[in-house]
Amino acid sequence: MSIAYRDPDEGARIRLDALIREHSRAVARLDGAAAVYARRAARAAAGAALTLGGLTLGASVVAALLGDDPWSGAPPVNGIPSVIGAARALGAAWVLAAAAYAAARLGAAPWLRARVGLPAARSGDVHEDLARLEAADPEAEARARAGALERASVALPLAGLALLAPLSIHLLAIALTWGVDHDFSAWTRLSVAFVGHAHLALALCGVVFARKLGKLRTSEIPRAASWDGWRALLITVTVSAVPGAVAFLIPPLLVGVTGLLFVPASFALLRNRVVSERRALAVELAPGAAA
Repeated sequence: MSIAYRDPDEGARIRLDALIREHSRAVARLDGAAAVYARRAARAAAGAALTLGGLTLGASVVAALLGDDPWSGAPPVNGIPSVIGAARALGAAWVLAAAAYAAARLGAAPWLRARVGLPAARSGDVHEDLARLEAADPEAEARARAGALERASVALPLAGLALLAPLSIHLLAIALTWGVDHDFSAWTRLSVAFVGHAHLALALCGVVFARKLGKLRTSEIPRAASWDGWRALLITVTVSAVPGAVAFLIPPLLVGVTGLLFVPASFALLRNRVVSERRALAVELAPGAAA
């Protein structure tokens, strides 16, 4: 009489195969969370590039004010100063930010799917793999990873804009008014000397705003965060008046007019983005916020 051999792990392997297929299908359905993750990663990457560019530009200008001029580029042509320094630095920062945005927007979603799909990888131990897959929740992990990027995707773009948008607006206005050969580097030095601290104050307002959004429920954001952009502009203008009062109030006026062109709009845009992205993720609070 012969007894047929039965593999005790056969049932576990059948169950594992079924869970791997189910997990793979769940990862393939993560379109909403993957799209939010990609948008937030792209904003954070671009904002980080702008912030780094702004801080680098500011440090270079401070060095110039102290006598070590980093803006010495091409020599003047026919007595016209070269604009090679500050304007080129601004342009490089925006190009870097655009490249960072594009790279993150294209690569973030595939990376998220690959990361969330890791539990489906076989280790050779069928019972360990089975336990890992039974505990895995691809949708919840994807939502959590997208949610964790919320604060950076708001704070970094606002900080980067605070540091570079005003000078970029001034560069465009000067180029349209006096031409591209105007000495923008000299204007940059004056701007940093008189209102550089106002740029930092506005950047800080952006960080505080991002933290505030993270503590609010989605339904509370439209009402509770509707005036933060205007409040940030008022704070920035007030801060710029500290030394600006001795310059016939020209710096606060210039800061106010410049800020009107982007501060309220950028805060409102990111506020609305957070609301729409949370609705896409079907979450009411950012990860880590008190319920």
